[in-house]
Amino acid sequence: MPHEGPSARYVEALLTNEAIPAHVRSLVGVLWEGNVKLDDALALNVGDVIPTRREIPVSEQTLRLLQEAIGDREQGPLFATPSGQRVSRRAISTQVRSITRRSAHDMRLGGHRDRHSDHGAQRGTSQTPGIFPRPKPS
Repeated sequence: MPHEGPSARYVEALLTNEAIPAHVRSLVGVLWEGNVKLDDALALNVGDVIPTRREIPVSEQTLRLLQEAIGDREQGPLFATPSGQRVSRRAISTQVRSITRRSAHDMRLGGHRDRHSDHGAQRGTSQTPGIFPRPKPS
């Protein structure tokens, strides 16, 4: 039987659980809603969060969590350590697993399934806020 990832109800409970740090909840939202690979999510920068663009669609709730996780930072990695360094894949994977009992990859799988269901078909309108990764300078 194929692995399906968590249900929409499970992810919603994670996103609204204020005991979980905002950076973990926002990452779960980006993985679930945006169908983004973990490495791609971790490569995002603070300046990539632009509420009016939707290259990576996320809900208003996830956008608020991202803004909470960013705080007053104006630049640097979107998902950062307290010292401002880009969080490592290993560190965030360990943190996500310890909190959710699932892998970060599971969050993306569940979102993929949800996007292809009737529930997910209602998301992703042109009014959906999002993240717009800016092209890297060459």
